[in-house]
Amino acid sequence: MEIETVFVRAPAFAQMLGYAIEVYKRECTGVLMGDIFGSAGKVVVNSVVALQSSERRYTSVEPNFRRYARIEEVLAFLSWDFIVGEFHSHTDFGGIPPTCRLSEDDREYIRENREDGEVEIVVALRKKKRARGWRYVRADSILRGTLGEYDVEIGAYFKASEDDDGTLAEIWVPITQIANIAAEEHLSPQRGYIFGEIPEQFPLPRYRKLVRLIRMYEDKLIRTQDPDEGEELLDEITLLMREIASISEIYE
Repeated sequence: MEIETVFVRAPAFAQMLGYAIEVYKRECTGVLMGDIFGSAGKVVVNSVVALQSSERRYTSVEPNFRRYARIEEVLAFLSWDFIVGEFHSHTDFGGIPPTCRLSEDDREYIRENREDGEVEIVVALRKKKRARGWRYVRADSILRGTLGEYDVEIGAYFKASEDDDGTLAEIWVPITQIANIAAEEHLSPQRGYIFGEIPEQFPLPRYRKLVRLIRMYEDKLIRTQDPDEGEELLDEITLLMREIASISEIYE
């Protein structure tokens, strides 16, 4: 099965980065929940469940498969999503710059444990040297940016056939575009966050509208796979962010 694009929704993105940062510099892993749309060549990741009992090391991580089976049983009962793969992190332990490329151990794990069409997302973390916005590196099919004190790189792979050990797919995370707009409007103290703080003077109904627009933008991008389709929504989002910025300046 060929997967061209892996879409990661905002909650899943936050969960992955939160788990990875929490245990930095050790590696971590978790289960990806969502759906595989084989005919459209895409996977949508809606949420992530951490495998907390995994054996975390500085240069590797190994799930506890007996406990993993417990999680699979519960998720099958409680979630309307499906398990679509796993994610794990790489860090800069030992001063070696981390990469979201698969190691030989990663490839062996994919070959032995992934089903056709399932994905493996790799999150590479290291202490940042400078702040930068989120951007897609098309040549490498990865997403790169900074979040708080960390440089982040994310790559997605899928299992194309029974003997495949990981084929690179394009990864799209729509919420990072919103984070870039927030940074341009000086709403986040460090690049990577959407907001530093929402002023109390900004009406709650307007904030709710902003959240709804962001969700609509994410849904449209995932549905159409065409960034141009969301331009009108981005314009509305930008106007509301400028409104927040103007209030923040008044009340500083």
